[in-house]
Order: sequence, then C-alpha cells, then structure tokens
Amino acid sequence: MISFANIYALFGLITLPLIFFIMKFYPPKPKKIKFSSFFILKKIVKNDTAKTKFPLWLLVFRILLCFFIVLFFSKPFLKISDQKNKYKNFVIIADNGWSISSNLKNYKNIIKEISLEAEKSNKEIHLYFSSAKDFNKPFIFKTHNQIIDFLNKKPPIAKQIIRESFFKNLKINNYFKDSKVFFIFSHLDSRSLESQIRNLNLIKNNNPSIQIIDPIKKITFIEELKIDKESLDMKVRRKGNYVKNEFLIQFIGEKNDLILEKKYTFSKNSNEFKIKEKFPIEIINQFFLIKILNENHAAAFYYLDDFRKKLPVGIITAEDHELEKPLLSPVYYLKKVLTNSNLTFIGPLTKILEKKASVVFLPSNKRLSKLDITALEKWVYDGGVLIRFSDKRIVEQSNIFLDKKKSFLSIRNIGKDLSIQSNLSIRPFNNNSLFSSLKVPQDLKFNKQLILDNFNSDIITLASLEDQSPLISMKYVGDGKIILFHVTSNNEWSNLPMSSLFEDIILKLLLISKTEKVLPTKEIKIKFVINSNGDLAVPKNNYYLNYPFGEKLLPSAKQPAGIYENNSLSIALNLSGNLNTEGYFDAIDEELEIKSNYKKSVLELKNFILYLIFIMFLIDMIINIVLKNNILFLGFLKKTKVLSILFFFLIFLSIQNRIEANESYSNIYLAYIKTENKLLNQIAFSGLDELRKYLIERTSLNPSGVKEINILKDELFFYPLIYWQITSSSPKLSEITVNKIKDYFDSGGIILFDIIDFSKSYSSINRDSIEEIRQLFTKYGIENLQSIPKGHTLTKSYYLLNKFPGRWDNRLLLIQNDNLENKDGVSSVIIGLNDWAGAWAKDKNNYHLYQVVPGGERQREISYRFGINLLMYSLTGSYKSDQVHSKSILDRLKRE
Repeated sequence: MISFANIYALFGLITLPLIFFIMKFYPPKPKKIKFSSFFILKKIVKNDTAKTKFPLWLLVFRILLCFFIVLFFSKPFLKISDQKNKYKNFVIIADNGWSISSNLKNYKNIIKEISLEAEKSNKEIHLYFSSAKDFNKPFIFKTHNQIIDFLNKKPPIAKQIIRESFFKNLKINNYFKDSKVFFIFSHLDSRSLESQIRNLNLIKNNNPSIQIIDPIKKITFIEELKIDKESLDMKVRRKGNYVKNEFLIQFIGEKNDLILEKKYTFSKNSNEFKIKEKFPIEIINQFFLIKILNENHAAAFYYLDDFRKKLPVGIITAEDHELEKPLLSPVYYLKKVLTNSNLTFIGPLTKILEKKASVVFLPSNKRLSKLDITALEKWVYDGGVLIRFSDKRIVEQSNIFLDKKKSFLSIRNIGKDLSIQSNLSIRPFNNNSLFSSLKVPQDLKFNKQLILDNFNSDIITLASLEDQSPLISMKYVGDGKIILFHVTSNNEWSNLPMSSLFEDIILKLLLISKTEKVLPTKEIKIKFVINSNGDLAVPKNNYYLNYPFGEKLLPSAKQPAGIYENNSLSIALNLSGNLNTEGYFDAIDEELEIKSNYKKSVLELKNFILYLIFIMFLIDMIINIVLKNNILFLGFLKKTKVLSILFFFLIFLSIQNRIEANESYSNIYLAYIKTENKLLNQIAFSGLDELRKYLIERTSLNPSGVKEINILKDELFFYPLIYWQITSSSPKLSEITVNKIKDYFDSGGIILFDIIDFSKSYSSINRDSIEEIRQLFTKYGIENLQSIPKGHTLTKSYYLLNKFPGRWDNRLLLIQNDNLENKDGVSSVIIGLNDWAGAWAKDKNNYHLYQVVPGGERQREISYRFGINLLMYSLTGSYKSDQVHSKSILDRLKRE
C-alpha cells in the first residue's frame, strides 16, 4: 500500500492539468500598440522557416518527467506491514551513558528512523532515558524533527548507568504491551553486570516483542592507567570491527600543548593492548591530559592531578654525608624512598632552597648555622613543609618547630629496666587519618622515642604508638608546616625505616604540601566537569568531592567526573580508568535478539524516484541534441583540436615551471624533506615558518616562505639549507637519490639531519650511540662523521653559541669534514638529535606545540639563535672565521 508523507505536493500534481487547460482556453489578452507600416517592413524576417511537428511521444515523456518531479516532493512510501496500527504509540527507552558519545550519529539515526515510522503512522513518540530517576513521565514528541532537536540539547552523560527505575517503570506501565517498544541498549553503559542481566531477563520474560538495538559499532577506551615513579602503565581496550589496528596516544600539557604523540598497534584479533612507558619525572609532571586520538568520549581522556604528579623535594645534608657504612646513614632510607618517585635534591640547605623544593627533609640534627636557620624559618613561614627526624642531638635544641617557642625534650628508652611496656608498636590509624588505608606490620620494634614534655594543643598528632605517645607530630608555622618524627630516619631507634610502611608514610606525607588541612578532610568544590566528549566544561551545578585518602572513587550523579579544586589542591575524578568492565566482553543471553540497526516497516520511494528523474533528464538532453541535429557539437573532440589543446597546455606547464624556477632562484626559501609521517611534516613546516619570522625580525634576511621537498622528484639546488627529519622507519634510498644528494653537497648545499626517534633515548651519549648514528647514515652515502670542534664557524656565524639545543638539549652535533677545500671550508652535513622544528613550531593559536626540556624558554631562545646561525652559515660559509673578525668576536666573548 502506497501512502504520502507530503499530501500537499500530491494535490499540486492533481491541479497541474487544470492549470494547463485554464491557460489554453483563457490566454492573456494581447497588448494594443500603434505603429506605422514602415515598422512592419523593418521587422520582416527574410530567412525562411518551416514549422516541424513536435513528436507526441516526447510530449508524453516530458509530462511523465513532471509527474515524477511532483511525486518526489510528495514523499511517497510503501507500507510493508500494517501491524503497527494496533499500537497506541511508539516507546523508545534509550541508554544515554558515556559510550553513546562515540557512536552518537548512529544513535540519533536509529531514533530518527523509529520516529519517522511513528510520524508516518500518526503515532506519538514517547522517549525515556534509562538512567533517569523520575521514570514515570516520558518526553512526548509528534515529529522526528522535534525529538532530534531535543537530543541535540541533551548530550549523553559521562558515567556508567545502573538503570535504577528501569524495571519499576516497566511494571507500572504493564511492560508497555500496548505500545511498540524499542530499547536502545549499550552494555558498555552498564555499571553492574548483575543489574544488566536482571533488566534483560525482565524484558525476555514479560515482553519479548521489545526490539533491543545496540548502537555501538566500535569504540576504544582507557581501562586502566597507573603512574608509579618513572613508569606509566596503561591498558587500552576496544570493541567492534576495526580495519586498522593502529591507534595514537597523545600526552598534553596544561596549556594544551602537545608534549608527545605515539602510535601503538593492537595484535591481530586482539582487543587489548598494554602500554608500558618510562619518562623522567620532570616530563611526567608536565602531563595534564593523556588521550586516545579520534575517540570523542570521556573514557578516552585521562586527566592528571596533583596526586599523580611528583613533587620537588630536598634532603638537607652536610658535605660529608656519604659514610663508609651507608646503612647507618640517616640519609640512606630517605634517599631510597624519594629518589625514584620524586624530583629529589640532596645537599646543603642553600642549594635545596634554590631548587624551589616543596618539601624539605632534615634527617640529621647537626647544628645548622644562624643563616641557615633564618633561611629555613622564612621558607616555612612562606608555605614550605619541613619534615624532620629525631636523634640524640635534638635534645640540645629547643626551637625544634622554628616558632621561637622553647620545647623541653627528652629521650625515652622503650623496653629497658624502668620502662613500663617492653614492646610497643604503632597504634592502628584512625578512619579519617591521612594514613587510614595503611596497614601496620606486626614485626615493628621501637627502642627509643623523643618525648615533648610540654606537648601543646596546637601540635597535631598524626600517628602514635600503642600507649598513645606521639610517633609523628605536626604544627602549623605561618603558612607552612613542620612535621616531626619522634624516631630516627635510620634503624638506630626503630626498624620502621626498614619496613614498607615507612615508604608509604613518607609518600602520604608528601600530600600534605598540597592540602590546607589534614584533619578533618574538607569537601572540595568542582571547577570543571568532564563532559560526554571528554572535554572540560564549566559545571551548571555545584558538586563537592569528599576525598577519602587511599580509597578508589567512581563518578556518580552526586560526584560527576571532573576536576575538583581548592586553593592548594587539584583532584581529577576520571571516568577512564574507573570503568566497571566485567560485562563488556561477556556473552549475552542468545535468546535475546539484539540488533545493530533498525529495519523500518515502511519503504521510502523518494530516493528511487530521484534516480529515475536524473536518468530521464539525461535521456531528454540526448533526445534534444539529436532532434535539433546538433550532434556535431561533439566535434571539438576531433584529433586536431585535441592536439592543439594539449600543445597549449604543455606550453603553459613549461612556462609555469620556468616561473617557479626563476622564483626559487631569485628568492630565499627555507625547505624541508617530506616524510611519510604527516604530523612531522606539519611540525617541520610550522617550525621553519616561525624561524623565518625570527630571521626577518632580527636580521637583514627576508625569506619568502617555506617549501616542502619530495626527495625523489624535486630539485635541491634552489635551497642553500634543507631540514631533514630522520626516523627509524625512514626508507633506504636508491643509488640515484644518493647521487642526487651528493651532487647537492658538491654544489655547496647544507642538510641539517634531525634524528627524531632518538632524541630522548640519547640523553647520555657514549661511543656506542655515536657509532650507531654513523651506521644509520651509511644508507645516505654519508661517512666520516665527527663531533663539531670548539670554535667552529657555526658557533659564531651570527650569535655566539656554545651549544645547539632544540626541544631537547643533547650536546652531540656531528658534521662531515670531507672535501672542505672544494667547498670553502663549509660542512655540508650537520647531524643532531634535538628536534629543532619541535622547539620552533606553534599551533593556530600562536602557542608553542611542545615544551622544551630541561631549559625552558631560555633553551627555546638559544634554539632560535642556532637556526639563525645555521642559515647564515649556509649563505656566508666560513666568512666569520676570517682573521678580520677575530678581534670583535674576542671582545664579545669577554663581555659575556
């Protein structure tokens, strides 16, 4: 049965014959114009014309074409089944959890198709969200446009859902047996496998006619992420049919700058990939966001907070702190705990304060100078955290909290003759304590303990022994804190430093530097919410996080995924890494038919009609050409004319090539070799373009632009300097290409080879690594590489430089010294590992793409200076090595 969605267009079709007959029998009246007889003679047409008969079949054909055009706008459809007429309305129960965002287009298309069918059947559409609490009141729509507009304003939520009132509503509505029901179901959204099974069984047992549709075609997400010291462990999983097994992970800084992008590959027929990476702690501290590229959902974004970043800490020592027996040293156990997990500085107080440490440890109580005590007091009053330990010398001091209040100290011997208790351990930690998640070992022993005879109320006890005597105390001093261990940092007074508990306590205490108060725990207000796409957004409501130290938090309605902050602490509550995935890859009951899309019970005819109209238009054009005897208009394709067109086209190409060659000869261009990696090409272009701007600003040079070179096809001779990024996947060059590069070198050209893949791994250069680099360049026909000598022309061609950093600061710079006498002493090959384009490149918002390590913006400035020196060197050669420049260069060196 054929019906029409747009009945008004059909009425227009019916009125067409009526309009035709009205125009034929009641034509418009002609206008009356007065003119002379000469006017008629002037308008006489001398050419003879003969009226030809218009074919009737063509008239019928064109009327039929008009009929199909009007039929198209009437939107006809064919009803396959009339069963839906027995339903009162259409009911859609839709999941709207985190996984929907990744397949939002398919999700909306399914709902749109269901709504279109309801609209054509004159039925209402009742929409329920399975995550809603007030489940009795549906959203009611009459057209598909209304429901799509509504969904555009109601994005998915960044959490897993429990479907709390799902079965409650089914019972209230008698399982919607009078309606045609659709359940848009994603088992990835299920927070509980038990709840998911219960909901699906409810459908199977009470209304098996409900159509269950899964909109998730494919998705990749972060299941686990853990940072431990310098190690980053991450588990990535995927679901669906992927053509490619590769995926990209991006590491992004707080200013949205890309620090690192790396490709990983799933094994064939595997849906799980474990990533294990090692980064220096200073690099980990720069990470703000880790995300899977091209996955726009919250489980592909992982934000790092203060608890996952490592603090700069210092250990105050004397010059002779290294003993012959390190196990007896008060520094040994602290150093063991802190070195691998934080930025740790060991040395005198002055050097540690220069490093801007957040926490300072004082393991020994050797007498500090008055200047050191004054500096330490000021640092604590300004917000620093000092953690100090007891020993036999501490009783000689009275101002242990640096607050100018006298303390009366004594040392208690535990287990001696006069001691009441012979064996004491640590008292179990309180539930609201910073250490509440830690377990006390049974084999702890304490021999001695520092006792404060005037224990004031402003001193907080963080941990105590079983007799309630303090083990760890804390006092607020100005804006800072002083934490006192009542035992030594070595095994002289107890075996605590030798236990695993000691490391856990120290790492927990480092959190104090980031919190205003330790007791009681305060609620932290949300600053940004993580939306369904994984981006940070301003929350519409206020949410608060009550952070239980040591416990795992999951996003919920009361505590949504987001960034929670106060004046001193930032906590990221992520969906990624906190997913309950127990039901993701389990088989679902086979009796339940879960479809991947919606099959309509009506067949749209307008697309078929549109194809038919297009074909009829083409046929009409061909008929028109044949009837008018204009088929010869195709004669322009005859050979003579085609050859002439090709001739002029070739002339144009040769002129164009000559124009480009003349342009390259008369202008300076910065150039780079095109690689197979598009990202590297973009970085190279952006970096060289920024260098070009610096050259224009600081020198008399005015480069016209940046050009990309295909090493196999393009000429090299136009460019004095070429930048070439080398990766481990760079292909081996043919003999023709190698000879082409040699010819370029012989003509005076210079290539800067930047070994990208090895930039970080060669932080410490040795003979083996240099030999590996030499072997790498043999496939480019480059041999006899030597380290750049001191005083080389490159170090003084414009700026005076003693190093050549880029994004990294590897000191190695190799040059080739072959045939210098034939090239005016200029080295044609320069090789480094510093990723110079990465240091220069900027994004569309004029922010640098990458941070430079370890020297910051000063290192970036020197990197730009190296780029300027390099181009000057390629243009002027060994000009600055002439004797005439020696005096001025020496004067500048003296001033610096």
